[in-house]
Amino acid sequence: MDRLRVLHTGDVHLGARFTGLGVRRREQRRKLVETFGKVIDLAINAGVHLFLIAGDLFDSNQPAPELVNVVMGGFDRLERHAIEVCLVPGTHDRYSEASVYRRMEFADRANLHVFTRGELTPLELPSLRTTVWGRALIGSQKGDILAGLRRGNSSEWHIALVHGSLRVPGVVEEDEAMIDTASLGASGMDYVALGHWHSLADYSRWGTPAFYCGAPEPLSVRDRDAGFVILAEFPAGGRPEIKPIRVSRRRADILHVNMDEIADGHELRKRIQALADENLMLDVVLRGLTPHHLLLDPIELEEDLSPFFFHLRIKDLSSLSVEHLGRLRLPESTLSGCFVRLAQAKIAESQAEERKLLEEALKVGLAYLSRSDAG
Repeated sequence: MDRLRVLHTGDVHLGARFTGLGVRRREQRRKLVETFGKVIDLAINAGVHLFLIAGDLFDSNQPAPELVNVVMGGFDRLERHAIEVCLVPGTHDRYSEASVYRRMEFADRANLHVFTRGELTPLELPSLRTTVWGRALIGSQKGDILAGLRRGNSSEWHIALVHGSLRVPGVVEEDEAMIDTASLGASGMDYVALGHWHSLADYSRWGTPAFYCGAPEPLSVRDRDAGFVILAEFPAGGRPEIKPIRVSRRRADILHVNMDEIADGHELRKRIQALADENLMLDVVLRGLTPHHLLLDPIELEEDLSPFFFHLRIKDLSSLSVEHLGRLRLPESTLSGCFVRLAQAKIAESQAEERKLLEEALKVGLAYLSRSDAG
């Protein structure tokens, strides 16, 4: 063979509960299974030689039996096409006494190689002229998990497969499994397949090709660059050709809205609805100072616009100027005026931890009472 073809995935999190998705949580759990099957199809159709799973294939070490069966069925299909599988346990499915990878289904499978040691261990695959270095997460990890890794001479290609956080000053400096950039650069690997971060990212700037493939389906709204796997080709003696491929159906995004810049409720609705997509998980975060005429109930707005999205959540973190409300001089003859004055008195005597809750109650209550006064 004149080149090695590899598919790199990870952070599939089969069995994730998705409690924040409400009634859509079961649908998204099923989607993870469907997308995993799609990744298996992609590997077979692309004619890869090696299938890498960079940790957290399962969301826990107690996956439902049907999920284990799905995975075994996928590995069987890969075996029928002579595709080797290398897997490292991650933070969610770490290798412990209760590890799912101790089950008999994962033992003695000719094409499956699960790294179960807590230190970097080489696995030579002579038929592929490749050495894969991997390590399992076992208990609490201390120090640099790539420390001391060096390329050998036993194979044409050397690949590292690890689950952890790259130490990037000012961005990520501490996590339970850390990777120092100096070790990454000194390793001499042809490729470092990274897992743990759920968004696609290229960290090859330290002289070694290194990528987070991200989760194949977004797991939360923070995973804006999730939904990919990486197809890598390694020509003999040359640099790898890296191709991220989108496999997800869902997308995730966060819309930040400065309430100081919103003219009226219609404009706010229009901004949110402009992103309408039945496959989008969207968080809308309201910030800034909310004008009196724009007071709204975020729960009601969320209910009105949810049919346009796979999942919508509106988080009102905007501020309400109590002093501004006092200057409005709302007539005491109105419910709004009476309510504002009673609420202001309560806020004035509240403790810091209670103040935010009372201000939120004032915003929502005044939004409803303003309609009553207008009617």
